[in-house]
Amino acid sequence: MARIIRVEFSGACYHVINRGNYRSWIFESEGARHSFVECLRQTCEAQGWVLYAWVLMSNHYHLCVKTPQPNLVEGMRWLQSTFANRFNRFRNERGHVFQGRYHAIILDGNAVDATTHYIHLNPIRAGIVAAGNLERHIDSSFAQLWYPSRRWSFCDYQRGLTAAGGLKDTRLGRMNYREYLGWLAESDAEKKRLGFDRLSKGWLRGTKEFKESVIANMDDKVFGRVVEKDGAAIREA
Repeated sequence: MARIIRVEFSGACYHVINRGNYRSWIFESEGARHSFVECLRQTCEAQGWVLYAWVLMSNHYHLCVKTPQPNLVEGMRWLQSTFANRFNRFRNERGHVFQGRYHAIILDGNAVDATTHYIHLNPIRAGIVAAGNLERHIDSSFAQLWYPSRRWSFCDYQRGLTAAGGLKDTRLGRMNYREYLGWLAESDAEKKRLGFDRLSKGWLRGTKEFKESVIANMDDKVFGRVVEKDGAAIREA
């Protein structure tokens, strides 16, 4: 079966996900986590990316990233290969670190907002921390939001605050956002409204108009695309 292609364009936003090979716990050690975070920082700075949210879990990662230039593939190739080389060299091992191709879902504006919350909620959903202690999961953009001294210049920390009701980047605003995320974790109806069950699936999350616009602007010669009649799937030829 053909693989979903990588659609790149200036200003594209993505939900990027990948897991350790055979779902192994590649981020179990502090050294591995630090190495990946450093690779992520270097990638964003080199590629000019904007991060809306990110989190490391024990065996996978999530990124919500905007690419002002169409360079997702270039950046992700460097990020994953550099981390894998450093990981294997440290452990004196060989072979694949990740389970395969990363999953990159194109997002429209509303889906970016929902994905930002979705990523911040990962440690709560996994039972790692309680909602009231979300900032204790330090390998995340929420912890950076909570502790301003840890922030990166290329992260847009305001995005989640604004999407949670126009909150301000103050201590009170951050506390209210944490409270909102705790409420969201318990609200099945709100998670359904935001489409949480679909944010890690498919190739695009957004309105019908957004999907049609993306398809209309794709170059057949560049991507070698095959589009189903309803535009639901785009695959490599």
